[in-house]
Amino acid sequence: MKFKKGSYIVISRRKLLEVQSLQKNYGKHNNITKAIQGISFDVFSGEFLGIMGPSGSGKTTLLNCIATIIKPTSGRILLNGKNISAFGSKDLAEYRGSRIGYLFQDFELLDNLTGQENILLPLSIHGVDFAKAQAKLDELASFLEITDILNKFPSQMSGGQKQRVSFARSLIFDPDIVLADEPTGALDTRSARVLMNKLEGINRSRERTILMVTHDPNAASFCSRILFIQDGVIFHELRCKQDESREKFYERILKLLSQFGGGSANVL
Repeated sequence: MKFKKGSYIVISRRKLLEVQSLQKNYGKHNNITKAIQGISFDVFSGEFLGIMGPSGSGKTTLLNCIATIIKPTSGRILLNGKNISAFGSKDLAEYRGSRIGYLFQDFELLDNLTGQENILLPLSIHGVDFAKAQAKLDELASFLEITDILNKFPSQMSGGQKQRVSFARSLIFDPDIVLADEPTGALDTRSARVLMNKLEGINRSRERTILMVTHDPNAASFCSRILFIQDGVIFHELRCKQDESREKFYERILKLLSQFGGGSANVL
């Protein structure tokens, strides 16, 4: 259900991911670095949420805590109301394997596997029926326009093609949420635009929930909401207005960045 609140469009959806008073410290005794300092926010089902901030602000640490790559010092992360920190080994394996999808900056494809084999690897590990896996692969390959490279190895692909193969792999298990860590960071401008159009398409047409860390204002302009992090805390939030063009939202992002640090190149 949608309703208006001021000049913004608010979508009444359930909370999918809840981050509550999250903290992450590194080091011991008198040599402690507080990477995340009590961050709290919600991600709603079907949302495209961006996280921006300077290098060292805690963006990737936050994403890695959600992905359970690292363990937070304190606080809670809930997916569909369940505290992932309390998961046993079986539930944790299911969470990592099928409840979240992860899109890396550097693709993380296996060089000795074809595109098809890389995409299907998560399903084969969990023993999913081949016919079902193939049908899902065909659907994703068509949407992401990678059908003609499925039999190629990563060394035979461009950066943009590798990232779309990686994106297909992150979606193959129908995860609750896709975590994207600087997904355009290794791409040229054209490949980055193609990838972001696909991310936006999967979000809007299929209501896939995406949480993306990015330093790129252009990539961030595809989001519906952006949280800005500095020194391990959220210091600002920016929402895309109702009927606002992506170009106008991009301009507002640049303006905000300039206010906080003299321009996007300096801030991020």
